[in-house]
Amino acid sequence: MWDFYLFLERFLHVGPLGPQQENVDHEVSVKVLEIDILPTDATNGLQQPPSVWNYSTLVRMREFSGLKYCLHPVYLAQFLHLMIGSLLSMDGEFATLGEILYDRIGKIVILVEGKVYAEMNLVDILEGLMFDNSQWGHATNMSRERRLLTFQWWQAFTRRQRIRFGLHVQPDGLDMVELAERMCVLESCEEE
Repeated sequence: MWDFYLFLERFLHVGPLGPQQENVDHEVSVKVLEIDILPTDATNGLQQPPSVWNYSTLVRMREFSGLKYCLHPVYLAQFLHLMIGSLLSMDGEFATLGEILYDRIGKIVILVEGKVYAEMNLVDILEGLMFDNSQWGHATNMSRERRLLTFQWWQAFTRRQRIRFGLHVQPDGLDMVELAERMCVLESCEEE
């Protein structure tokens, strides 16, 4: 999972280019990211049945039958869909990792052999995200109200980023200046 995330993050920073200067963000955005998973013909093995969902079962199948089974494309599609969904949940350890995806990708489409397996419209997911007390500074001593304001500010900031990158947004009623002022007031109250 992390290799995939790091590859995607690097692509959104520098694009489909070779070696680049360190810490230079070329601010790449993608309207539709299509990931088409194709079966491999590089081995003489059989594809695992799509109903076999976990790796340990696949290993047992190999040991029992003596045949080489290859990873089925549907399994990889399921795995990627689950992992991208986790990043987009913005929950717990993923609370900051999904930010760049929301900022710079319009839609993610996972295909298996050219057929749509899953579509993730990031503007719809962004608008459907609700504040969860377990995210947004849960590892700090920020108050719940402060975490809520941080979450709302992030959503407003992300909408502005999406507009800047030419991606679709839904209108919102949150003003970033007002949210920043509320955060400052809250900070001064917390310090007293």
